[in-house]
Amino acid sequence: MYKLTVLLTTLAFFTASLWEASAQNMEVKGRVTDTSGEPLIAVTVYESGNTANGTVTDMDGNYTISVPQSATLIFSCLGFEEIQEAVANRGMINVSMKEEQLSLDAAEVVSVGYGSVTRRDLTGSISKVDMGEVMKTPVTNFDQALTGRVAGVVVTTSDGSLGAEANIVIRGNNSLTQSSAPLYVIDGFPSESSMALSLNSADIESIDILKDASATAIYGARGANGVIVINTKQGVEGKPKVSFSASWSANKIYNKVDLMDAYEFVQYQTDKYNATGGTNIYLQHDDQTYSIEDYRDVSTYDWQDKIYRTALVQNYNVSLSGGSKEAGNRYAISFSALDQDGIIVNSNFQRYQGKVNFSQNIGKKIKADLNVNYSRTITGGTNPTAATNSNSASGWLMYSVWGYRPVKPLWDTATDDEFLNQPFDTQYSDDVSDYRFNPALSVRNEYRKTIQDYLNAQLGLTYTIIPDLVLKVTGTYTYRREEFNGLMTYTGNERSPSGNGINGAIYWTNWITWLNENTLTWTKHIRRLHHLTLLGGLTFQGQTNDYKGTRSTNMTTEELGLNGMHTGHYQTVVPWEYNWRMMSGLFRLQYNYKYKYYLTASFRADGSSKFPTDNQWGFFPSASLAWNFNREELLKNSSWLKNGKLRLSWGMTGNNRTTTPYDFYAQLA
Repeated sequence: MYKLTVLLTTLAFFTASLWEASAQNMEVKGRVTDTSGEPLIAVTVYESGNTANGTVTDMDGNYTISVPQSATLIFSCLGFEEIQEAVANRGMINVSMKEEQLSLDAAEVVSVGYGSVTRRDLTGSISKVDMGEVMKTPVTNFDQALTGRVAGVVVTTSDGSLGAEANIVIRGNNSLTQSSAPLYVIDGFPSESSMALSLNSADIESIDILKDASATAIYGARGANGVIVINTKQGVEGKPKVSFSASWSANKIYNKVDLMDAYEFVQYQTDKYNATGGTNIYLQHDDQTYSIEDYRDVSTYDWQDKIYRTALVQNYNVSLSGGSKEAGNRYAISFSALDQDGIIVNSNFQRYQGKVNFSQNIGKKIKADLNVNYSRTITGGTNPTAATNSNSASGWLMYSVWGYRPVKPLWDTATDDEFLNQPFDTQYSDDVSDYRFNPALSVRNEYRKTIQDYLNAQLGLTYTIIPDLVLKVTGTYTYRREEFNGLMTYTGNERSPSGNGINGAIYWTNWITWLNENTLTWTKHIRRLHHLTLLGGLTFQGQTNDYKGTRSTNMTTEELGLNGMHTGHYQTVVPWEYNWRMMSGLFRLQYNYKYKYYLTASFRADGSSKFPTDNQWGFFPSASLAWNFNREELLKNSSWLKNGKLRLSWGMTGNNRTTTPYDFYAQLA
């Protein structure tokens, strides 16, 4: 019995020791490369079953992570196959990641501009966005969800304002003086803006990105920066189908700027006055004298905490779709509502959007298509990167937040609430130029409201004797911006260097765009060997923009808000109006033999009023060849090759994206 007891005790001790050892964390290092040995940057490395414990690789592909000895590491990177490695008490784990083998589905349809082809028949460089992945991303606008999802496409935002459209650049900047933004074709309607605010991601069926010149030359003078083709959902034949989705989320600031605390700030002030002279109000006031050490344990005011908040977002989508084969119609109707609070207090973004798509056969030869999209967006709050009407740098919100004093002098008897609600700092200095306005107070009292209305209506007719003959009209866009600055705001305060006093303004901008497209498409298949498609078209497009507004300063009252503008002094708002016209002729030939050898050629002529009279026309040819070598007899039934294509392309494109339609006029007299 004694020996058995000793044995059981020994086993228990040994088991406990093993458990303790396995529960201890160990540091694991390593390097992640691709199959060619090149380091991979920003690869996510995390512990299986504990996604909170993770890291990313650095510029050299190196990583370091602390995990239990029995853990399993997961290596994940967009475009590469995921790898799992058991730690098994190893301190060094190097991995080589393989690129994902993405299959090219011959049935997948890709938009190529004025038509579509299957993925198998592509001859140009075109990428298709996975809309399933886009819908998993809780973003306000669809363009923000494209970040990191398409090779050669860079998506950035110019500022942090709610609902701001993203800047998209395809294959790098293409111009020193003109815009590098792509052309957007939304349900066949070319636009220089993505109109991301007006589109609901749930309504988008597909997004195709045309990259190379052979693919974009069909858009001629507007194709140099690439083309993004967006198609929204259409109705399908069948019983009515109702879909509803809702989402709720919360946003919070991820990382605040590291600022000086009270002690560091007083130390900085001391060093500054020692170098420049003057009185340090933190150490000397009247007959009172303090030392830097007196501020060692003084409370610090972080003004970032006064303007940031946890912001809630709610999004609702409902749609109805269906169609009748007997009646020859299809329909899709949708409505969406979005309400998003900004991380900065007093900021909000709302969007209400509705869409109707209806297709009706008229007899056996004519089909009518109606597509209407309307949206209203309301944006409120201060733009964090916009300066006020003042030459002072303090007019920038975040500059003020990061530069505002984090501590009050020890001799100041004001309570915390009184200090946090003081509008200006001049009580601490006799220097009247030392004007720093309380940013938390200003952002809560500034009134900013932008209302944008967008309407796009298209009517298409297809006559099937020679398909297609299509007519599309028209798009309108209205923009109204309101702002008001009372006494508790930076520009409205009586001590502000702007000299505007209580002020307010209303501005209106209107865009009206019209489009007429007339295209003919002829398709012929000869003995299942030769496949030919010809496209010809004549298009006309124009746009008129106008701007006007009213602004008033030094108003005598703020109780009336913008309704009290008549009590102040009206200021000059310079109105303007721009318009441009464009006429285009286009042709495209697509031919393939046995779906193995492909030829695509296109030609477009554009005449634009944005250029001088003697230089208004441009001509844009393109040609591309492709060879699906996996369909050769030698490789047709190969087990190791699913798709293989060689492609050669050439094309000419243009960039007519001017700041105004009148840039060609002399700017100096």
